[in-house]
Amino acid sequence: MPDIHYVCISDTHFGADNSLLTNLGSGTGEVDPYRPSEVLLRFVECLRALISRNTGGARPTLVLNGDIFEFALRPDNFAAMAFQRFVELTMPPQPEARLFDPRIFFIPGNHDHHLWESAREIQYSLYLQQVPADTAIEAPWHTTEMLGGRDIESAFANAVIRRCPGLEDVKVITRYPNMALYKGGKLVVFSHGHFTEEVYLMMTTVADAMFNRPPGRSSIDRWEQENFAWIDFFWSMLGRSGLVGQDVGLVYEKMQDAARFGDLVGQAVRSLLEVYGSARIKRFDRLIECVVKSAVAGRLERARPEKVLADDGAGLRRYLQGPLRTCLEEEMPDGSRPEEVTFVFGHTHKPFEEDIAIEEFITPNVRLYNSGGWVVDRAAPQALFGGAVILLDENLEAASLRMYNEADKPAEYAVKVGSAGPHRPGSDSFREWIKTAVRSDLSPWADFSAAAAAGVNAHCQKLANLLADDRD
Repeated sequence: MPDIHYVCISDTHFGADNSLLTNLGSGTGEVDPYRPSEVLLRFVECLRALISRNTGGARPTLVLNGDIFEFALRPDNFAAMAFQRFVELTMPPQPEARLFDPRIFFIPGNHDHHLWESAREIQYSLYLQQVPADTAIEAPWHTTEMLGGRDIESAFANAVIRRCPGLEDVKVITRYPNMALYKGGKLVVFSHGHFTEEVYLMMTTVADAMFNRPPGRSSIDRWEQENFAWIDFFWSMLGRSGLVGQDVGLVYEKMQDAARFGDLVGQAVRSLLEVYGSARIKRFDRLIECVVKSAVAGRLERARPEKVLADDGAGLRRYLQGPLRTCLEEEMPDGSRPEEVTFVFGHTHKPFEEDIAIEEFITPNVRLYNSGGWVVDRAAPQALFGGAVILLDENLEAASLRMYNEADKPAEYAVKVGSAGPHRPGSDSFREWIKTAVRSDLSPWADFSAAAAAGVNAHCQKLANLLADDRD
């Protein structure tokens, strides 16, 4: 019988007032981080029911695949307290009652990218303490190895966990932007997915346009070096910016209109250049504004609720064929080539499973699993938006536990199980095992679906009221 060895979730946005996993005070619509939300309570019950089927009480490893913490829309304390509620429910003091192994992996996304910057600076400081005084100092590195190497603990996540009794042995380990598992010719890569969207490569796009840089194979280290400050500023730090941070939420809601948001960001970038740019840079201010507006308005993921991927997968293929392929060629042991590659990502808030052909890659086909998200982005339910949990067994076979998709009717919120790729005789036992455990018409699955339907409806109404107030 297969067991669950890895559980991957993403885009919980703990602390955000549009997250189903963050509690909103009864009747107030304001975040109440001292209590778990009803959706979070029911979600953990489902996970417990599923994981309890593992043989011998084996606990899977939890992979937190980015945007776990909300730092763009909320200050740190809200994100910390909402995450603590999750830890309390899933990792109680009694070891036998815990859902997960004490070693947890965290791959930061764009909304909690600043935690990568913090970890990276700690890591580099430790390096500086160890290098001899008469030895040249390496330049700071901006990524970790996928398969392990320059791992660093997450000081913030671990500090939150230490607030919970009896969890002294639990540690959150940071990898960025990719984490990989390799066994028996199978490779699974986890990555949050923000680099599949063009807006997060803004500084690279601007530099290429300004200086006519020749095309070449992209590296993730270069992408991160050129864009980390931009990602940190707009998506991972504004929530802590006092009164400015309090108004950031409305700016994010404008992202539903790509053209409107493109104008907003383009004007903001040009204004910053006029104030802080050098004389040379200022000569390009209009060009930069146009490039930014075009990049933002052209393929903004949140502005295309009717498509699984706003750019039909162009950004995803660019990431796989460029930075990821380079990482694999550099890191695979003894130059080996995996026979099968599974890519697990989130970021889009639109879960799906698909087997796609990828030219100029390590393998001709890649199995894609998107874990969706747990926030309500729009004022009316969107059928493609929802949240999923990606499960892996010891042989790295994957299954998607589709917890919900937004819908107009509560009856349409049933939990489903999906898998990428065609049916393979003898290789789908893990998915079938998961399917036998998920009875969408019975508790706890039906209880979760009812809570998710009510939660989405409440958040849609809250957002509709917010946008109506903005128009007034």
